[in-house]
Amino acid sequence: MPGIDKISAAFREHYSSAFNEHGPTPQGVGWNGEDRARLRYDKMLAVLNTDYAPAGRTPSLLDVGCGYGGLLARAEELKIDLNYTGIDVAGNMVSYARENLPDGEFVEGNIFDWQPGKKFNYVVCNGILTRKLSTSDSDMDEFAHRLIQELFQLCSVGSAFNVMSTKVDYTDPELYYKDPSEMMEFCLANLSRYVRLDHGYPLYEYTLYVYTGS
Repeated sequence: MPGIDKISAAFREHYSSAFNEHGPTPQGVGWNGEDRARLRYDKMLAVLNTDYAPAGRTPSLLDVGCGYGGLLARAEELKIDLNYTGIDVAGNMVSYARENLPDGEFVEGNIFDWQPGKKFNYVVCNGILTRKLSTSDSDMDEFAHRLIQELFQLCSVGSAFNVMSTKVDYTDPELYYKDPSEMMEFCLANLSRYVRLDHGYPLYEYTLYVYTGS
């Protein structure tokens, strides 16, 4: 997909600039407030609550668009033991995470180019698909579908991602909105029948969980 590099470059510029301005805070990744950030992290970590969890060992988790490592910090706060890997296109955030979160592995790069050589039990993507900047809706749809498929291909148990909901009375032109029923149907048709939608928390978004069933 020719637009992947262009969209990834736009995200890298946007989030690198936000981090330079705001540092390791919710605003540094374009969010508003600690409470909302914690809620999003908790929704990502909820992918672990499944009957398919690997028994008897620490689960591995890949965090796509990991930013400055906030998800790992939240997992450690909740005493959730993970073999954690994060990847992000913004080098300044990855550098911060490497220096401040020694229990995680952090990779600077584009998920579409990276070759980890293995699968992870869980793969999550927190925030990338809530923003489109100046990308057209059609190009963002294509990017989103490709990214969601990549997440699922890299997991052995399940994946999770969030998207802005169309069930709102106001929209921001820089955010990415998608009807939850359409996104769920895409996952059912292209990935797995083991899909769960969470549209029941107080943000203008939803989280989809897609499991392999094995």
